[in-house]
Amino acid sequence: MKEQNYSFKQITKIANELSVRENDLISFLKNYKLTKPTSINVKFPNKIRKSRIDTLWKDFCITLYGHIRLHECMKLSIKVLKDIIKVLMQFSKLSEDLPKDKWKGSDYQAVSIELCTLMIWLIKVANPNDEEIKEQDIKYNKIYKEKGGIPPKEFNLKDFVKKIGNKFYLITNISPKCLKILKSSNIKIDTKHKFLTKSEIIKKIINHEIYWKNRKNIKNLPIEDKNIKNILWKEEIALKKVIKKIKEPKYNLNYFKKTKIKPFKDMWNWESSWDLYLEVR
Repeated sequence: MKEQNYSFKQITKIANELSVRENDLISFLKNYKLTKPTSINVKFPNKIRKSRIDTLWKDFCITLYGHIRLHECMKLSIKVLKDIIKVLMQFSKLSEDLPKDKWKGSDYQAVSIELCTLMIWLIKVANPNDEEIKEQDIKYNKIYKEKGGIPPKEFNLKDFVKKIGNKFYLITNISPKCLKILKSSNIKIDTKHKFLTKSEIIKKIINHEIYWKNRKNIKNLPIEDKNIKNILWKEEIALKKVIKKIKEPKYNLNYFKKTKIKPFKDMWNWESSWDLYLEVR
């Protein structure tokens, strides 16, 4: 069979008809020792566009993950806050019999102040950028200075949210002295609390009704698939791959504030909680 020679014009026509990527075309031309003339302005897509359905599904999965991740983080900080209040109430009962003149400057007062400060900081963990809380801090520190006191050190979210190994923890930094006094009073308090891992969040999503309803709406796949173990396993693996793209520039604060995808009604202000989300996402 006689070999057929193609002109560049014929090659570009075929490429356009087949939606060939430019890199593939250049590779093809090299095989035939041809070059792409700069005088011919022909545009080829460098990337094969994803379908609208794929994009919608990716956006939904990442939005759902963001909501559940932040909700679970806030839930943990509230739980720890309740535990601190419980400890403070227990400790207060023990100090009720202490004479007023012996309260000031005592270990009881020091522990109470430390626990109260910790309570305020746990509220900040959930809302590190809340303007109202910041304003109250400024006023409090000003009054403290006017009375000749030394203001407590500035709040830093990284002091409370730390990654140990592959897991994130909420750390309540209680001083050794405070822990010793509480222990001597037979009061137990935990200082390290584990946030749910990424895998645990993904399992929550896979077991959530809203995931399967949107899978039906976006991908037109049956909701009944949730009852088939093999499909559940495949969905979990696929979701893990999608979530890896959560750090793409597109999924920034502005995206979560303005996206029309609302898996749940926002129970928080994304702007005030954004730093917490960045730490654990």
